[in-house]
Amino acid sequence: MTAGKLDLSKDLKFGTLNALEDVNVSNSGDRRRTSSLASLNSSTAKAYSKNSLRRRQRFNGIVVHRRKITMPRYSDRMSLLETYVASSGNPQETGTSGSAVPEEESTGVSQSYQTAGRTAYKVYIPELEPRPAPASDTDPVLRTYPDVFAVSGRPDLEMLPIGAVVEVIYEDPNRLFNPQIAEGHKDRFILMANFEASQTNQELWAGAVPSVMGDGTGPPFLPGFPARAHPDAPYITKMSEAARTKKRKAESMMLKLYNDPYGLCTIGIGHLVDGHKSCQTLKDEGSVRLKAEWLKGGLPKDGKNTRAPNETMTADEAEALFIKDIESREETLVSALKNANNVKVTQNQFDALMSAVFNSGQGNVNKHIIKPHLREKNPPDLKGAAEAFTVYGRMGYYREGHEKHLPGLIRLREKERTLFYQA
Repeated sequence: MTAGKLDLSKDLKFGTLNALEDVNVSNSGDRRRTSSLASLNSSTAKAYSKNSLRRRQRFNGIVVHRRKITMPRYSDRMSLLETYVASSGNPQETGTSGSAVPEEESTGVSQSYQTAGRTAYKVYIPELEPRPAPASDTDPVLRTYPDVFAVSGRPDLEMLPIGAVVEVIYEDPNRLFNPQIAEGHKDRFILMANFEASQTNQELWAGAVPSVMGDGTGPPFLPGFPARAHPDAPYITKMSEAARTKKRKAESMMLKLYNDPYGLCTIGIGHLVDGHKSCQTLKDEGSVRLKAEWLKGGLPKDGKNTRAPNETMTADEAEALFIKDIESREETLVSALKNANNVKVTQNQFDALMSAVFNSGQGNVNKHIIKPHLREKNPPDLKGAAEAFTVYGRMGYYREGHEKHLPGLIRLREKERTLFYQA
């Protein structure tokens, strides 16, 4: 206090009124006060002390194996009940004495104890599992893992893919007895090293295409599914004006020759002059597509992101060239969709495909999106098509290592994927 007045800078330093305090704060006499380091040590010790998981009801785990089981199991009491109910309903005949007489004597062996089948999972739970983590889906240690079934009444938890992140509950948490999968999603999973053989089997993914996480090849899947075009809706053949406006903004307008981030000769609104070559190379080769009037402004230096000294094009000419490029790509995209069993897409999906075609070429879009997901799948796998926009290192990159220099292109691919999902 200064002259009976509160001095905020001296009397109320950081931490004075909080449970944590700075090491230099000593104004409080509260014995509950502690330093940041002491508080973190205390919290850590409490979190990892004996019985720290006693109150936990759910544990996160990863599916590392699965198989179909048709015989009833004690740990899967639902299948036992279903089998009992099914077997107890056999018709019986009534004899002359009034007693129930079966058609033939049952030896027990002839009775059917098979169920329709349920999926038995092996789940690795890092918080609880004392055994080694499986090195692959054929690791012998998996034989010692308990079978984990989905809770009854949840058909959506059947046929979860290997790599699915799930929540597991126990009938008796104290003894870790009878684990059951309480939550999980077919579209939320991760790829794991040494599990490639089982994870790339398309039957295990229910039509989805897995995306590697953590190595830059793609982000996690978006939740939900893209909208399907109404059967009676007309075929979309034109890019919407809103999408064209966004493409103009994304490409920007350059009224002079320039080499783009790949070092490719470009002009106007993203107009690639003549293939994957620099402006200097095109001039040396005498390319007819490198117009003489464009050369009046000079040539950009060889390299990436270089510009010519002077402008040689008007804004109207750049817009006209942009419209011509758009209309040409619309024709090629419509043709590709017709070849894909006349698949119908929504306006947003067409706009997303057009953006990718304009940026990375029809060939890449055909190879990574249309052919594997729209042409070769019946019905079309729209979710796989959406996620294929972000197959980094494949679509939109011509040379290895370019992806790390083009964060803007990565953002563009993710925006296209998001647009493809929208109705």
